[in-house]
Amino acid sequence: MQDIYSKINRRISQWISCASSNRDFALSHNIDEKTVRRILTGEYKISIRTLEKICEARNLPLSEFFKRIEKD
Repeated sequence: MQDIYSKINRRISQWISCASSNRDFALSHNIDEKTVRRILTGEYKISIRTLEKICEARNLPLSEFFKRIEKD
């Protein structure tokens, strides 16, 4: 069974791949580009605050995000 961080990173990595660049994703989601690169490694344990920033930028409540990754 996948751990929760793997599920989170996989979902956010999908979103990053749709951006024109890592920098573009970072700027549009109010996070550091270094954080984007760390997420893409698949081993990053994202903080709730960083996840909250990403979800806010996408107009997605955290509760909905977790419902979506639970289905993965």
